[in-house]
Amino acid sequence: SEGLRIAAENNRLIKMAEQEELIAGTHTLIARSSMFPDINASVNQTWLSNQPGAIFGAQSVHTSEKDFYSYGLHVQQTLYDFRKNASKYEASKAITNTRRLDTVRIRNMVALDFVTGYFDLLEAGKMLRVAEKEVERLESHYQLAMILFNEGVITKNDLLQAEVRISDARQKLLTAQNLGAIMVSRLNNILARPLKEDIEAVDMDGPSYDISSLDFEKACEAAEKQRAEVEIVNETLKSLDLTERSFRAEYYPVVFAKGGYDYTENRYQL
Repeated sequence: SEGLRIAAENNRLIKMAEQEELIAGTHTLIARSSMFPDINASVNQTWLSNQPGAIFGAQSVHTSEKDFYSYGLHVQQTLYDFRKNASKYEASKAITNTRRLDTVRIRNMVALDFVTGYFDLLEAGKMLRVAEKEVERLESHYQLAMILFNEGVITKNDLLQAEVRISDARQKLLTAQNLGAIMVSRLNNILARPLKEDIEAVDMDGPSYDISSLDFEKACEAAEKQRAEVEIVNETLKSLDLTERSFRAEYYPVVFAKGGYDYTENRYQL
């Protein structure tokens, strides 16, 4: 349970999935902003090399200053666009849901990998102890064979057989040691810790969940409803349908309301 907690907090794949979920959430906010009013404000300054004017019969008058400011504020609100923006927003929400479900899927995958690696480490530890006992037994057998050979009771061939057996046992011990080190590195990688850091794996008392009474049909039905992978596919199909609807709405008119205010600081103009 402690290892599962550390993996859920520190695993790199989970952290990456959570960041992807946050990015998808910001895209949803951007998609929703298209349904709000569009506000534009502007400030301009004009510099003219010659002052504009007009001729009225025999008179000429100025019609504008050479340098002046102008300001503007415009607001536009879409009233109806055949659900183009709404479909984009709903499609974005569906994509965000897929990211959230993908985070759940990765959490399950990391937990399963950790549990599998944990029991593999326990198995590797037991294999290591068996290999050590085997080496001890064969070393004792070799010492006895050496004594018997020196006394002339057995032949050189019998002594060589004992040497071959102990060499084979030592090779199996080395393999078991390497396997244990690989399992430790694998678990450390899942826990986002240094690969060579020691891990003390505590043996389990027994299965924590009894599945002997689990009905197969009910299990399949629950998997279809609850498995993150299946829900991801459903949400993806939903987002594709909504995206298609938003593209189709591009061919239709857009009804909007638009208003604005413009002001120019120019004493020659009304």
